[in-house]
Amino acid sequence: MAQEQVNTKNQIIYRFCRQYLQLERDLDYPSPTLLREADVQNSLYNQIFRDGALNYYPPPRYQLRVLKELMSKIEASIEDWDSHGISDDLMSSLSNLLALPLPSEITAAQQKSYVTYSPSLLNVSTSHHGSLPAQVTLLESRNLISAFGTTGLRTWEAALHLGQFLSTNPSIIHNKTVLELGAGTGYLSILCAKFMAPTMVIASDGSDDVVANLPENFFLNGLQESEMIRAMDVKWGHALVGTEDEHWNGGRPIDVVLAADVTYDKGIIPALIGTLEELVGMFPHVAIYIAATERNRETFEVFLNACEERYLNIDEIYYELPRRKDQYGPFYSDQVPIRICRILNCQAVVKFTTDRWEVDDEMGLVLTWADAIGVVNIDFTNVATEGPTRPNNIAKDYTGNNTFVWRPNVDLAPGDYVFHIKDEWSKDESPRLTLSAFFARSPYNNMPRDRDTSKSNGSDGSGDDGIGPSTAAGIGVGSTLGGILLLALVAFLVYRGRQNKTRLEDQETNERIEGKQKQKEPRLEIYES
Repeated sequence: MAQEQVNTKNQIIYRFCRQYLQLERDLDYPSPTLLREADVQNSLYNQIFRDGALNYYPPPRYQLRVLKELMSKIEASIEDWDSHGISDDLMSSLSNLLALPLPSEITAAQQKSYVTYSPSLLNVSTSHHGSLPAQVTLLESRNLISAFGTTGLRTWEAALHLGQFLSTNPSIIHNKTVLELGAGTGYLSILCAKFMAPTMVIASDGSDDVVANLPENFFLNGLQESEMIRAMDVKWGHALVGTEDEHWNGGRPIDVVLAADVTYDKGIIPALIGTLEELVGMFPHVAIYIAATERNRETFEVFLNACEERYLNIDEIYYELPRRKDQYGPFYSDQVPIRICRILNCQAVVKFTTDRWEVDDEMGLVLTWADAIGVVNIDFTNVATEGPTRPNNIAKDYTGNNTFVWRPNVDLAPGDYVFHIKDEWSKDESPRLTLSAFFARSPYNNMPRDRDTSKSNGSDGSGDDGIGPSTAAGIGVGSTLGGILLLALVAFLVYRGRQNKTRLEDQETNERIEGKQKQKEPRLEIYES
């Protein structure tokens, strides 16, 4: 029982110290029965007030306010001054703060402050920091809602909430390349890089001032020389691939996108959706996690509707907010709803649904597909042994009803081909087909289709030339060069036979005409006298 009391006491002290380091306005001070205990006062002094106890202290005006209120509560808690008293160390710390020339409230409000967050749900044993406390220290403008025209110089509650969610689901980040949009102070990016072992984290923002401040926060967390994290300027609604770099991010893929409190203004939602669309188009398998403090339901509904219009499917994740009295850091209000949404498999992926990959002599190849978004482009490529050749476009910006009939050109080079279909977001590839100039064989059955060769030229009304239509059809059209030559030879023989027959018929006609003319000529008989 005594050990449980000790543990409870330590948790109360620990929680108060974490609130103090986070510069919380309303602190949960220990109860009077604890505050008057000498060991509790000594613990508070050694953890947060002693010189050298912290690497980065809160601003002096905040220290003074908290220490004055703490001393007042300690004094009020003492009923027997013979049994309890006030710590001399705490009194000395208060005297030193009172002697400092403190800035005015207006000046202090414009200054940046060190803020230390403690993600209590993080399992630091899995990170490279070992057993060190899980803390993220940032330099913030806590008292300015909009500094330099941006809200990105302080950490907002949705980022803290999303950080707790990631702390309980570190596999989302582990060995992944992560992009944070609207990183602000970089809390989420630093949390991931410091404790969740990603491949790379990109902390991006559209404000030049915010991006310029990120390296300082990297330094505060020992990441100044780390190749695992970097800052980047990403302005929403602008093309990610600029004129300087051929491939955005050096062509490296993005696995996870994080964003917190980025839907607070209806005016910026179209630009945000545009950037999400481009990321999905570049990286079809990216997973996007967005946390939003629902200050205004209408604004968040605008975001949801915009996602639906652009085929970005939202999956809302239920992640319960712990009550404030049960929080051990980071601390945020439990009165305002915070919603976490996941955009995973963000759009339908266009795919061929053709059930017969075989070219019909008369109909050609009937291509069908499903789940296309917008117009589609279809091409086919000759897959040579040395690699694919340049694709031949057969349908550009096609808007038909998911069906396209393709007929091969006469000059099509024989070989193996694949078809590609691409919509606004994705693409699909057909099985490999073996095609010739006049015939396409199924990739699953290389035998040509059967022809009716049962009729002979003596019973099908072929005519005097000896080669009727059924006989010619019986010969068949092969997919090889020999079949083509055989067809040409048969056609030539048919032509020569018909030509010889015509000449014979003309000769017989001429002879009959000449005979009739001779019969009609008058006969002259000559008598000799």
